[in-house]
Formats: sequence, C-alpha cells, structure tokens
Amino acid sequence: MAIPGVVNEAKFIRGMIQVAEHHGFDYNIVEAFNQPWKSNLEGVVGANWGLFSADRQPVFPLTGPVVEHANWQTLFTVASGLLLLWVAVFFVDLKQMSGLQQLFWLVCAQWLSADWVNLAGFEWYTSYSLLQRVYTVTVLIANIALVYLVLCRLADGFLNRPYKTASLLFKTYRIFVLLAIYKTLMLGIRGRYLSFPVEQLTIPALGIVVMSLAAMWSKRRCAISFRAITGTGAQHDGRWAMAIFAAILVLILGETYAFMDGRDFILAHPGFVEGLPVALKYTLSNQQLINWIICLLVLALPLWANQRCHRQGENQ
Repeated sequence: MAIPGVVNEAKFIRGMIQVAEHHGFDYNIVEAFNQPWKSNLEGVVGANWGLFSADRQPVFPLTGPVVEHANWQTLFTVASGLLLLWVAVFFVDLKQMSGLQQLFWLVCAQWLSADWVNLAGFEWYTSYSLLQRVYTVTVLIANIALVYLVLCRLADGFLNRPYKTASLLFKTYRIFVLLAIYKTLMLGIRGRYLSFPVEQLTIPALGIVVMSLAAMWSKRRCAISFRAITGTGAQHDGRWAMAIFAAILVLILGETYAFMDGRDFILAHPGFVEGLPVALKYTLSNQQLINWIICLLVLALPLWANQRCHRQGENQ
C-alpha cells in the first residue's frame, strides 16, 4: 500500500482524471478541501485528502512536477542551523576527537537534526487543537532532549569518558518505550481512526543505531544490548521488550481483523479460511505499518539483549 503523501496523492488524482476523460466518465473528487476537524475521526490522512488546503491554497498542481516537501530548502537551512548549534555546544569535545570520529559525529548530528526539523514541521502542521499542539510541543521537547543525550553519549564514548548522562538517557528511552507501546496498542484497537506516528519514533530508533555503531567502533566488538549502547540498563528490560512484541502482535491482529470486518471484503471472501490469508497479506503490505514495526523492533531488541546479558552475568 502506498504511503500517504503529496506525490502519491498527485499520482492518484492525475491518473484517475486521465482514465475518466479517456473513457468519457463523469467524476466527482472528494474532498475538494482539507478538513482538519476530521483528524479526530480519521487521523491525519482523513484531514488532508483535499486538492486544496484548509486555507484554500492548492496542495499540488494538476500539471507539471510535484515535490513532496516544497519547502525543503527552508527545512535544510533550519537543520543546518541546528547542527551549528550542536557544534558550538560540543566544540571542546570535537577538538579532542580524531578526524574520522569528528566526521561520524557531525553526520549523526546533521541526520538527527534533520529528523527533528521534519518531525517539528509535520507534527505542527497536523495539530489542529490546543490539546494536540500541547502534545506536539511535548514530543518535540522530548525528542530534542534525546538528540542532545545521544550526542553526549557519542562524545563520551569516543573520548573514553564516564557516561555522565547514561541514567538520564536510559530514563528518556523508557518514556519513548512506554509511548511506543501505548500508540501500538491504540493502533491495534482502533487503527482505522489513527495514523501511524512513525515520525515520533524515528529519532529514538536512529539514536540506538548510531550509538550501537559508535559502541562497536570504540569496543571493537558487537554492541547490541541496551547497556552496551547507552551505558546502563535494568534487570527486567526483557519485560519491556516482551510488551513491545505483544503490542506488535495486537497491531497485526487488529489490522487484519479490520480488513476482514469490511462489508466489501466479506462479499469477496465470505469464508474465514479463505479471507484470513488475503487480509494478512493486505496488512503486511502496508508500508507505514512495516516502518512502525521496524522502529518498534529497534527499540525492543536492545532491551531483550540487555536481559539476556544480565542472565549470563548471573550464571557466571
């Protein structure tokens, strides 16, 4: 299934118009305008499936090239400005790193900054009420704090210093794990009325990846457990991992059931045995769902490995 976006919407609308005009069909495009009030009923997608924005501006032209992020230059400039801020904050640490370490740190800082700017733009654009905007601000603060803590972890690891922010980094990740479990369960229970908030987990997932790479670089061995990545952990981290795995199962079952419960689907596949494989195939072809599950697994696997390492330590 296609990921909702400006380019995919333009492809669909233009293709439909061409087919209709070729065959002489009458057609009616719904919706003409974006309807923010639908966000509470149909999520971000339902509120933004119009040819025009809520303030009557065209979302994309009906002819000519279409760019997914028309203001990408502005976003890149802001992300680069944020990178310069991180360079100023960590300037003393950067001077003590090797050239390759500096390059790795700068690439990670730019990548995380770009993801944060993208998150800020997307979340604010899709916040339509005071409560939603309060939530957006909270998520943005948590993500920028996580970016800072990840960059601290990289600097401490490269300079072989004690991880002074390890405990705070672990607690911040615990918050994101709780958020991920809650969001996943809600998607599984009432997924037809929610959107996959992949952007909200991109920075936590990317943070684990870059910290794992840095830890392997410094220790010259595989670093998968949460303790090896962040410098700390808890005895029962495996329970959090199991909770994430369980939430993933609820999500897949919920999405599959939603397909099988549709009237048109029942007419096309009346039998349970006949319909289940088809519905499961539809579910697992949802690219947004797959992206969300990947983020969840990136959060869960280090926690699972952390508990296994703890048990091995007890046995030794």
